[in-house]
Amino acid sequence: MRIAVACPAPAGSLQGNRVTAERLRGLFRELGHEVAILDEQADPDAGLGAAELLVALHAIRSAGEVAAFRARHPHRPVVLILTGTDLYAAAPERAAPDRASGGRAARDAATRLVVLQPAALEQLAPAERARARVVLQSARPLLPRPEPRTEVFEVVQLAHLREVKDPLLGARAMTLVPARSHLELVHAGQALGPAWRERAEAALRATPRYRWLGDLAHGAAQTILARARVFLQTSRSEGGSTAMSEALVHGLAIVATRIPGATGMLGEAHPGLFPVGDAAELARRLLRCEEEPEFLAELQRHSRALAPDYAPERELAAWRALLAELA
Repeated sequence: MRIAVACPAPAGSLQGNRVTAERLRGLFRELGHEVAILDEQADPDAGLGAAELLVALHAIRSAGEVAAFRARHPHRPVVLILTGTDLYAAAPERAAPDRASGGRAARDAATRLVVLQPAALEQLAPAERARARVVLQSARPLLPRPEPRTEVFEVVQLAHLREVKDPLLGARAMTLVPARSHLELVHAGQALGPAWRERAEAALRATPRYRWLGDLAHGAAQTILARARVFLQTSRSEGGSTAMSEALVHGLAIVATRIPGATGMLGEAHPGLFPVGDAAELARRLLRCEEEPEFLAELQRHSRALAPDYAPERELAAWRALLAELA
């Protein structure tokens, strides 16, 4: 088929939606389809006209493309990938009524809905659930894997600086660990606005245990992830984290907020989960990772057990099955 991918993040962006769109292009081409990301077309409207299938990321932000495709091709299929903003009321972008109504219209227009972890199905109405499929986002481990740093116990966080990510919670936790600790948090992510940059720079001054690297290309971020001892996610809301998929396939210990986006990927009983916004509990979990080898090993075993679910072959098979339903 000729597939058009609607992505709200522009070409060259390192945002998660763009990373997903680029990965989908590779997967669909591997399955034998022609693929175009709409924002790369000289005339995106012409791209919609030629497409036999539209795959749209983010119901709210891709609502216009979904509406335009439906108007042009009432009977051609639309696959809508739902993000954390679409699914969870905690995301602030859902507050605007006009945006919410556009997202609702896109969901109603979709032939199939895709969620990125199974707990997301609980957020859907029964009629939506019947049209929904779970597709786990895959990742490949970096090989050869870099050796971990020995002078510090390195924790890595890959998150852009915006409210829903609670991105500086880890930096606050670093101020609470005892002086004997060798914990260091390395944080890669773009400051989305000058206020976030100022807050990150203030956090850098507040504790030498925190290093903010700003926005990094995917390869550089993956190198930092692969050498770390622990992967940290502090989000208040997630649809399904690509960075967490990468942490799982590397077998990293994972410490994350207890939110559906994390429990859907890690399970409710994962011992590395902590309450949203709780810097003190986060500091305790990270200190346990450093000082209790059996706790660190337990988290690593958990990740290794889940890693096969995030292999590219599994994601490829899931998309092959979904597209076969629509062919």
